[in-house]
Amino acid sequence: VIDVNSPSKDSNGKGVLFQQFKSIHGADTVPQPKPQPDGLLVVCQELGLAPEDCVYIGDSPSDGVAAKAAGMPSIAVMWGSHA
Repeated sequence: VIDVNSPSKDSNGKGVLFQQFKSIHGADTVPQPKPQPDGLLVVCQELGLAPEDCVYIGDSPSDGVAAKAAGMPSIAVMWGSHA
């Protein structure tokens, strides 16, 4: 588990690890959360990538549904909230 907001914070209050990502979205930053593909598609758009050129790694059935709806390959892992 990685807490992107701690322990070291920058002047904007964001964790140092947070700065390593070019696009971060969750259920509260897109119109519709998973299983809708909105979050995946917004990230692809922000990165200038086609969904089919990305891979979504998830630990829940809704992750696979969202990836399929986005046209993105996915990998299911056997840990996390649905393990």
